[in-house]
Amino acid sequence: MRNILGRRPLRFVFAANVISMLGSGMNSAAVAWYILEATHSEMALGTFAVLQTIPAMLMLPFTGVIIDREDRRVLVMWLDAVRAVIHRDRGHSGVSAPGAGVAALLNEHFSPPPVSGCSGQPSQH
Repeated sequence: MRNILGRRPLRFVFAANVISMLGSGMNSAAVAWYILEATHSEMALGTFAVLQTIPAMLMLPFTGVIIDREDRRVLVMWLDAVRAVIHRDRGHSGVSAPGAGVAALLNEHFSPPPVSGCSGQPSQH
């Protein structure tokens, strides 16, 4: 590890990868927190976690082959650049827009139905 970090270009790639992973982790945590705050449902949060994991599990065999065949440094730089563009575009459309859409969908399925005639306001008879 010390030999790898002794090379300046590899230090930059390593630092960029660490920053990218921290940003992705913060984004996932923020969306999960937003879903929990919007729906107040642990089931919705669990569904989000499963839905977030399924694509990675399905793509794992294919991505493993690609990673083995391609230059990893170039691949990491391209993937980080694509991820940066996706996050930038999400930011232009509204920071909470992706989380709001998922939260609205999960809220529809996991919120208790409203109680008829119970608005919390005194009756005006």
